[in-house]
Amino acid sequence: MIELLSSNYFPLEWNGKTFIDTFYSMLNGARELSIATGYCSEESIAKLIGLYEKDYVAHLELIIGMHFFEGFSRAQYEGLKYLNEILMQGERGKVYLANRTKYHGKIYLAKYFNDQYKSIVGSSNISKLNIMERIYDNDVFTDEISITRPLQSFFNELREKNCSPLENFRDEDIKIESHRNLFENYLDVESVKKEVLLQKKALALNASVFFDIPMKTEEKSNLNVFFGKGRIQASGITLPRDWYEVEIIVSKSITSQKDFPYCREFVVYTDDGYTFLCKTSGDYSKNLRSSKDLKILGKWIKGRLENSNALVSGFPVTEKVFEKYGRSSIRLSQIGDDEWFMDFGV
Repeated sequence: MIELLSSNYFPLEWNGKTFIDTFYSMLNGARELSIATGYCSEESIAKLIGLYEKDYVAHLELIIGMHFFEGFSRAQYEGLKYLNEILMQGERGKVYLANRTKYHGKIYLAKYFNDQYKSIVGSSNISKLNIMERIYDNDVFTDEISITRPLQSFFNELREKNCSPLENFRDEDIKIESHRNLFENYLDVESVKKEVLLQKKALALNASVFFDIPMKTEEKSNLNVFFGKGRIQASGITLPRDWYEVEIIVSKSITSQKDFPYCREFVVYTDDGYTFLCKTSGDYSKNLRSSKDLKILGKWIKGRLENSNALVSGFPVTEKVFEKYGRSSIRLSQIGDDEWFMDFGV
């Protein structure tokens, strides 16, 4: 069988199967996974960490093809090291980096106990597992032996001739990006021009209405929902929650104050130059979250913790993380009608 997979974003809406759904369905019953991808993301690394921490058993060999040459974020690199440790300790696989020449291909192979294979080949990086970027991809799913067997042979040759195990690299061998754009290619987030940001900051500095909202770090806090009960997929696999799935629980002592944006949607401008929609909802308007996608606010918070090297993908947000970052609260300042300035700067 050969089947086309496509992304499903406006305006190119697609009624067929997608990469994400197909990949997760391939996990069920697999005994070996072979994945070669050009790029990874903090989200996808955390997803794999969560999967194997929940005792997923398929042997995984993961090749990352571009980052050795172009650089990792600190969170990506540390997250991959942690994933590699989990795999090796349980004798469930290994992470490899292409270090002889760049590899930009994308191969996903699942081998089952009856020695049959299923595969995806196309343009979707592993980062597609959990992403808010609106980049359109096309892939092909097939279980045709005339394709899957050569793919496995190619994967093995790629690993042996063009890659080295992650544990063979010294930290000084790895290029780390000093900073990264949190929201590149995100449709629901816009970058703010410098002059506009300066205006918004000035309004926030002089705002008469503002709220300092602390963020909780308990094991079951909404910053650490990733570590809670996972979601059971149609395939039967229990997957961890999304890494950036976050909402802030605001105390009643704050939400009951005059001028708090009570159960409504509003525009936020952030101190680091982004704008997106947020909303408050729930009992006493206690849930503060991004409006279009729950993960936008989460990426803004956790992404900044990662950029500062305070947080590693797959690890909980703790008091020590906030201490290393230098702040554990967000200030929300009113700068106009349904316009607020959100500050998490240090």
